[in-house]
Amino acid sequence: MVDRRKFVACCAASVACSAGAAWIIKSHGINKFFERDTCTAKCFSEDWLRHGYEKYYYSLFEIARAGGLAPIASGPDIRADIQYAFGGAHLHDAKPGSLKTLALDQTDDYSLRKVELILDCGLPVHGCFAVPHTTPRGLAILAHGMGTTPERCFNLQFPDYMRSIGARLCADRFAVWCPFIPQAGNQTSQDGLAGMLSFAGVSYHNAFCSALNLGPWVLRQSNLSDLGVVRYGASWGSIMSANLEAATGELIPTVLSGYLRDEATLVESDWFESRANAPFLTYLHELPGAAKYFFPQIARMLRPCRLYFEIGDSDGLSNNNFGRDETFAAIQASYRDVNAADAVTLEVFEGGHEVVGTKAIAWLASQI
Repeated sequence: MVDRRKFVACCAASVACSAGAAWIIKSHGINKFFERDTCTAKCFSEDWLRHGYEKYYYSLFEIARAGGLAPIASGPDIRADIQYAFGGAHLHDAKPGSLKTLALDQTDDYSLRKVELILDCGLPVHGCFAVPHTTPRGLAILAHGMGTTPERCFNLQFPDYMRSIGARLCADRFAVWCPFIPQAGNQTSQDGLAGMLSFAGVSYHNAFCSALNLGPWVLRQSNLSDLGVVRYGASWGSIMSANLEAATGELIPTVLSGYLRDEATLVESDWFESRANAPFLTYLHELPGAAKYFFPQIARMLRPCRLYFEIGDSDGLSNNNFGRDETFAAIQASYRDVNAADAVTLEVFEGGHEVVGTKAIAWLASQI
C-alpha cells in the first residue's frame, strides 16, 4: 500500500505552483518555464521510493514465485499481423471488481487518484487516473517512457522530460489514464521483468499495452460516462502506443513524442556497433522480423490512423543520422497508398528528447 501522506504531499508539491506556472507559461512560453524548473535524474529515484514503485516492481517477482500468474488473456482480439509480438490472439482484460484507489488528491483543476487493477492473468497494474473538475472533453491515454513515473507526468514544480504533460492535458479538459510501465529506471530492468513474466506464460508487451487499453474501463468503473479517446506516447511509450494501435485497429488519434527513426538504420549503424556490449535493445527488438514493430514498417499496420509526431531537433537518437525525415517520408508514402497522407503530421521543435506538447495538445483537442 502506498503511504497516502507521502503521495498527497507530493501531489500537493506538484501543483503548488500551478497558478504561478500558468502565468509563466502564458507570459514567457513553455520553453522558458521548463528552463526555469527542470527535473534532474534523481527524480526517478525519488518517485521510485516515495510512490511505492520499488515495492510494486519486486512484488511482481513474488507473485510469480507464488504461482499467482496464469497464461490467460481474455480481452479484445489482436490483429493477426502483430499477434506474435503480443504472444497471443487477445489482449488482457481486467478482473471484475479489481479496481481500488490507493491514494487520492484534489487540486484546483483536477482530482488525481493512484489506483490498482488486476489483469485476468493475475498481474497487478498501478497507475494514475486524473479527472478535471470541469466536464472532460475526452480521455487521453498517456504512455510514459523509461526513467519516469505517472506521478512525475503531473508534477509542474519539478518536471522531467515528460514535461508535466499529464497536468497539462488535464488543464485542457482531458481526463488522463497513465499506468506505470514497470521498470527500475532503465531499459534493462524492463527487459529483465519481461523475461521473468515470459516463464509464467505472460507477455510483458501484451500486459502493459493492455494496461493502456483499459483506460475506458477505468473511466467506467469510476462512474463516468464514456468519452472520446486519444493517445499520447512519449519515448518508449510511443512504441507501445503505436503497437497498441496496430493490435486493435481502433484508429485512435495518437501523438508520438520523442521517437521517430528508421530502427533498422539505428541497429545496423556504427554508433550501435560501438555500443553492442551495452544494454540497449529491448525484448521487442529481439523478436524475429522485429523491424515491422517499429517505424517506418509499422505504419502499414497503423494507416489510416491519425498520427502526430513531435521530435526535438536535438534528440540524440531521433534525428537525421538515423533517418528521421526519410522515415517520416516513408510513413507518408505508406499512408498515401490508402489516400491518407494528410493523416500524419511532423512537428520538429527546438529541444531534445522530451515532450513539448503545446501544438500536440491542441491537435488532440481538434480530433475529439
